[in-house]
Amino acid sequence: MVLFQQLTEASQLPTPGRSDLHNREAVNRSPMSTATQCASKLQALLAGHRNAPSNELRAVLSKYSDTLEASILETVRSMSGTFCAAYVQNLPEQQGSCTDVDLARRQLQMGETLFYKALESIVIELKHQKPDTDLSVYLCKSAFQQSLFACCLEIVMYCYNSQREFPWILEVFNLKPYDFCKITEPLIRAEKGLWREVIKHLNQIEEQILECHAWKDDSPLWDVIRRAQQNIPQCKEVCLSHTSLLDVVML
Repeated sequence: MVLFQQLTEASQLPTPGRSDLHNREAVNRSPMSTATQCASKLQALLAGHRNAPSNELRAVLSKYSDTLEASILETVRSMSGTFCAAYVQNLPEQQGSCTDVDLARRQLQMGETLFYKALESIVIELKHQKPDTDLSVYLCKSAFQQSLFACCLEIVMYCYNSQREFPWILEVFNLKPYDFCKITEPLIRAEKGLWREVIKHLNQIEEQILECHAWKDDSPLWDVIRRAQQNIPQCKEVCLSHTSLLDVVML
């Protein structure tokens, strides 16, 4: 995401600009109709893929680090257990049934499948953009792995009209909104199969993070600002010049 990239260190993941939605067809649908359409599109997107690294992805990862694949697998394994436990937690006894557990597992499996597909797409995109860059700098970061997996799970839950709305996924994994926000645009740009409703949902999450979550006391953004070479404008300067929040982040 370009907005945060100018405040981050050079070693952080390069993110392309916001995707253009103007050329995507907008269709008015009821929430149930939209969920049905999204679920069908997600199933079509993941058809032929599995919830494990492809041979192509494994080959690429092995070129950067002997332990990278194992690190990613462990991240997915650990987060998967956390997700399933949190998904059925605090449900009334009559709702915390096998059906809920099965639903959590099905959505988890789709989230894992989307994660490995998206990871491969991002790696290919980055290799094309910066062929001489050592991608292990990005891929080995736990924040990158965790945020991408969480984002994929968020997409799956959105497609199935889950009542567990953002930022539930961040709270489950104790993730920083700032780190999560940095993965949305690389995912949108690299994963060509994402459609309008999902992209709009991710952009709304991004805006929500920019408006409030990224500025919490424990946000890594404050450390980035302190390390930044550019001068950050004062609040009164922003208000007087009618500068948007997005413009402030870009400074």
